[in-house]
Amino acid sequence: MKLKEILEKKNKKAKELAIEIGTDEPMISKFVNYKCLPIPAQMKGICKSLDCKVSDVYTDEEIYYQSKAKKQAREPKELDFYNLCVRLPNEARKYLTTENLELVGYKNNSKWILACYKELVLKIKKARSQKQNENEPTKKLIAPTIINKKIKKVNKEN
Repeated sequence: MKLKEILEKKNKKAKELAIEIGTDEPMISKFVNYKCLPIPAQMKGICKSLDCKVSDVYTDEEIYYQSKAKKQAREPKELDFYNLCVRLPNEARKYLTTENLELVGYKNNSKWILACYKELVLKIKKARSQKQNENEPTKKLIAPTIINKKIKKVNKEN
């Protein structure tokens, strides 16, 4: 059964369904007209709201099912990345161009940011090391000349 037919059968308007699943009416229209498919959380909300199953709304051809048995463990990526979004002055546009970055030895913005990150890590490690050295109690060292004098004094007494 199609989503549009289920909505009509349940006497429910797209706007009501949108409110119930936390989206807007134009998005429900896209679902009804097969312009896009709902994300899993939305699909659960649709099924709950309309008291139906996913298979009632979409046929196997319309939606891709992957059984748990067929799922393969995802191989770990060599590098996991942290996405960063920053606000810079508008003037940065003219400096952060590929041409300018290549001029100073970077392939693109990401490579430049990665180099800045590596430099930051080194600075942080150095600062932490210095701070740790400052916080360690200083051991009083007796100068070798003082020790030698004490040994000679002990030797003379014996």
